[in-house]
Amino acid sequence: MDIITLVNQSVVVYISIQSMLVSFRQHVKCLFKSKIQQVWETGVNSMSNQFLISRLLLFILVSVILVIIIQDVGYARRKGYIYFSERDKIKRMKINGSDVQEILTDVGWVRDIALDMSNRKIYWVTPPRIYRANLDGSKIEMIVDKVAPNKPPREAANNPFSIALDIEANKVYWGNNVPWGIRSVNNDGSNIEHIEMERNVLLPFSVDAESLELDARDGKLYFADSFNGTIARANVDGSNHEHLGISMMDAWGLALDLHNRRMYWTQVVTGIIRSASFDGKDKTTILTDLVNPGDIALDMYSQEMYWVEKGIVKQKPGRIRRSNFDGSNVTDIFNGSKFIYEIALDIDRFYDVKPTTEKLTTTWANVKNH
Repeated sequence: MDIITLVNQSVVVYISIQSMLVSFRQHVKCLFKSKIQQVWETGVNSMSNQFLISRLLLFILVSVILVIIIQDVGYARRKGYIYFSERDKIKRMKINGSDVQEILTDVGWVRDIALDMSNRKIYWVTPPRIYRANLDGSKIEMIVDKVAPNKPPREAANNPFSIALDIEANKVYWGNNVPWGIRSVNNDGSNIEHIEMERNVLLPFSVDAESLELDARDGKLYFADSFNGTIARANVDGSNHEHLGISMMDAWGLALDLHNRRMYWTQVVTGIIRSASFDGKDKTTILTDLVNPGDIALDMYSQEMYWVEKGIVKQKPGRIRRSNFDGSNVTDIFNGSKFIYEIALDIDRFYDVKPTTEKLTTTWANVKNH
């Protein structure tokens, strides 16, 4: 039995337990009273009652354990982390904004970050190079350099601006902030490849992937292409390059909801967050009146989004905020930074169960490590 099948079966069992909890709460007092009454009527010293007492104690013990598990399993969610870049540092804090820690310093201007939770690694782009390290900041490695000795220009980083990880395939994709296209490399730095897309008559490569996201299931790359003023997608080999009919010139952050097949993006100049289906249709505005919104990240399981507002230097400091996918319940998580740019979430190692029968949300991307 493979791990995904095992987890799926566990989830089914968990949902059944969750559904039973409501009726259990309603009847537990009646059951308890009934068993106590049986003991009282037949006498404490009888053999049958000793058996009843044993069953009653077991019933109470199991009931208490179930209540604790169902009610408190959501606590694990608070053990997640938010990673973010600030000037030449990468920091992390607990999901509620507390316990801010510096994990990397003096790394230059960090343009994008991504997390590989299966291998406990953080990747980041500091133009013109791509690096990775352990999640605690140790063991820094350079994956791609701007200058690749004895290699053609296409096998150099050029000017990396965005990054996306294919964990299962051990691939790193990156986009450049000048029209040099999208490239890929093995996560050990070997086998750099240029992803061929449409050509432009004036420039050698026609895309400017300032924000890059991967749908590994469908083998698609989505990117904010400011050179062509649109959000676009293509297969990971560069084929089937599509402009999705989303006209914008100021997109900064892009994130994919792989469960509901929707994308979310920020527009820094207009100060809004918008959403659309993966084919670019069903466009809707989620939030307005934001102050320089930047990078955005999604918690697909609690249906919440986190985003950076870079603020205005000397007027309004930057902050990290959170809301539901529909824009409700906006909450400030972190305030006071003047140079906050990128954000990534470490929330894929827990079960998050609401104390109702309607919703069980879970992530098992890192189950194999437990």
